[in-house]
Amino acid sequence: MSENNEKLSADQKLAIIRHSVSHIMAQAVVKLFPGTKTAIGPSIENGFYYDFLLPRAITTDDLAAIETEMKNIINSRQDFVKVTVSQKDALEYFADQPFKTELINELPSESEISIYENRDADGKVVWADLCRGPHVANTREINSAAFKLQNGRLLARRRNTPNAYPHLRNSVGNPERFKSAPCLFGRSGKTRPPPRR
Repeated sequence: MSENNEKLSADQKLAIIRHSVSHIMAQAVVKLFPGTKTAIGPSIENGFYYDFLLPRAITTDDLAAIETEMKNIINSRQDFVKVTVSQKDALEYFADQPFKTELINELPSESEISIYENRDADGKVVWADLCRGPHVANTREINSAAFKLQNGRLLARRRNTPNAYPHLRNSVGNPERFKSAPCLFGRSGKTRPPPRR
């Protein structure tokens, strides 16, 4: 964890790890399914989820590929870097992401908006997401054996906003929480991140 996160409780640290893994899942899905539109991806009590609009349905067979790509991202030791931008710059940055622009437009125009960039070892931005954070400092803080995608069922739903977009909710978390809705489940255990090297 970054120095600012050292005084957090174990549960708070776990929530940060789960939130970071949700970004990694989104990065993997966008890479594997070009044209995916991303919405939000918070941590939840027993895991995390991310809302997507996908170019096609994710099948059970896709789960292994998503998991493998997530582990590749974790093992590539990407830094999470917070960048603050204006509303105008954020709208330009996410111009091809309708859910992100919807969220940005809901903020006061003078707002400073945070984007978390995932940067490779050379400092190149390989993924970015609209987010207030916080996140782990580097993907190496995440134990790639501590999560498992378990189910490829999907639910199409509409957002309760004037500019509603149909999208798919892919949820990774506590299956009981989403028992009434078909979702993409996973588990995120209370495991500690691997030691820093």
